[in-house]
Amino acid sequence: MNIVDFIKEHPAKVYGYAVSIVAMLMTFFPQLPKDHILTIVSAVIAIISGHAVQNVENRKTTQALYRTTTERIPEHLRDSPGSNF
Repeated sequence: MNIVDFIKEHPAKVYGYAVSIVAMLMTFFPQLPKDHILTIVSAVIAIISGHAVQNVENRKTTQALYRTTTERIPEHLRDSPGSNF
């Protein structure tokens, strides 16, 4: 899996990592202009990751919508005695 695939599959994790890295940089380099950097970085991260997270959730919802009824039933319940599935 390359980095682009990882970002597409786990946008919330990438967002969390990015926010953590920015927070650590602000702690280790107190001379940086915190308010300007944090404002710009958080705005960019929020826009990009918000869109990516929404796309992933939409894809999962669409896939769940088009699954058949038998796919939703756990395997061990499909063939059990007295089961109507």
